[in-house]
Amino acid sequence: MSKEITFLITIAVIVGIIKGLDLFVFNNSNYRNIKEKIKRKFISNNNSKITNYPFETTNYIMSNAELNFYHSIKKVLTNEHAIFTKVRMEDIIQVKKQNKNKFALRNKIKSRHIDFVICDTKTGKIQRAIELNDSSHNQQDRIERDLFVQKAFKSAGIKLLIMKNKKNYTRKDIEMLFQ
Repeated sequence: MSKEITFLITIAVIVGIIKGLDLFVFNNSNYRNIKEKIKRKFISNNNSKITNYPFETTNYIMSNAELNFYHSIKKVLTNEHAIFTKVRMEDIIQVKKQNKNKFALRNKIKSRHIDFVICDTKTGKIQRAIELNDSSHNQQDRIERDLFVQKAFKSAGIKLLIMKNKKNYTRKDIEMLFQ
């Protein structure tokens, strides 16, 4: 028997097994009942509207301090730079594949954000990240978080700049960040 015929027979047997499982397992009345409960609870269709989602808008993506800094930095940077706000750390750094603590370390970065990320508009390459620090960064838990973030960025080779929160920023304040 040729390899092609053996391959086709193998595929036919696998499809038959899957179909048999489908008929036996997925047409089981208990499975259908559970599936329908999940569908009713979580899936909205044209006939029914789910109204009990407990979400509301935050209205603004940046605090007043962050917005003030954003406008200041935007005045100084050229069109060669793109400014991104509230970027998730996991979108700019990652745990090395061979690290035995990969999942624990990933958990430390997946829900943390960096205030600003500056990228080259032509390539999208990250040029630097900026953290805007207010007085809350003097608290012990924030100090530990900030130290972790600084070490993580240094390890990844991304320049992380720390800017103290101010009411107003001069052009010189911003330019000093890029020296």
